[in-house]
Amino acid sequence: MEELPLARIFYILLAILIALVIGFSVILTAREYWSRNSVETVSADVTVATGVTATATTSIGESGSDVSAASGETTNGTAETTEDTMGENLLAAMSEEERYACYANNLVVMGDSIASGYHLYGYIPTEHGLATGNAAIRNLHDYTYSYNGTEDMDVIDIIAAMQPAYILMSMGMNDINMISSETYTETYHMEIEQLLVVSPNTNIVVTSITPVEYDETFTTVTALNEYNSALEEMVESLGLENVVFFDAFSVLEDSSNHSLKSEYSAGDGIHLAPAAYEAMLDALYPILDTMTVLAENLILDDETDDTAETTTADTTTDTETYDTYGTTDTTTQQVY
Repeated sequence: MEELPLARIFYILLAILIALVIGFSVILTAREYWSRNSVETVSADVTVATGVTATATTSIGESGSDVSAASGETTNGTAETTEDTMGENLLAAMSEEERYACYANNLVVMGDSIASGYHLYGYIPTEHGLATGNAAIRNLHDYTYSYNGTEDMDVIDIIAAMQPAYILMSMGMNDINMISSETYTETYHMEIEQLLVVSPNTNIVVTSITPVEYDETFTTVTALNEYNSALEEMVESLGLENVVFFDAFSVLEDSSNHSLKSEYSAGDGIHLAPAAYEAMLDALYPILDTMTVLAENLILDDETDDTAETTTADTTTDTETYDTYGTTDTTTQQVY
């Protein structure tokens, strides 16, 4: 067998060595690439997790690095979510007493003479009382109000200007003898839609018609149940988180006969005493606790206008206060 020249052996060994070096280089490069890619993936996962943590943390009002991240250092989606819940953060940082006072200062009440008790008794700012005698869901736009120095404004225009955090709609006693429960709820539905068009971030609480005293002949428990059940069904059919039904009837009723408790009557069997509004607000505020609100819609203590600051609780007797805003006309079947 012919022996290979020494030089040829050398070149063969050199080629093998070069091949080994290239092979090891390829292996090392591949390992470095996969290692770096894995680190980036883990980092991305940590960033996403941090964003979620930041959002969850700010929703209960805690402070710290996560909150700073949520204020602008995370993704746009996280920042938007944080902005939507910032109002909740402000409320969560308050004591229950402070939070409920904030609710009262931010509550706008639309409705009839029964609804007007909220501002007449001083439970909400005067300018937030868009309620008057004779008003009903069927004639809501027949009445105008003053707002911010402007006279004769429709409620829709006022809500568009206000952009309130909360609206309490409370009317029906002037409808129950005038229109069917179907027309009543259909009209209510249309009014809610109009309000959400001009103020989409507002929370709307639709209140049931309140009970009447046992011997009151203006309406019956059967009729009240019919209209209230239809109203509740309509609200639930909307499927909107910012529109809820509030069963004020159950708050004020005597469960033994489903009539208005005597301590809640203002004296005529229909209108309500201050104690009734306190009971309704005590039941309402926990509902507001469950609703999302934007910070931009909240009025805080240092932003309260002069009218709201000078509003105080009415100290007159039930009968005196009732005489100033509530009478019943049995001919027209309306409550004034």
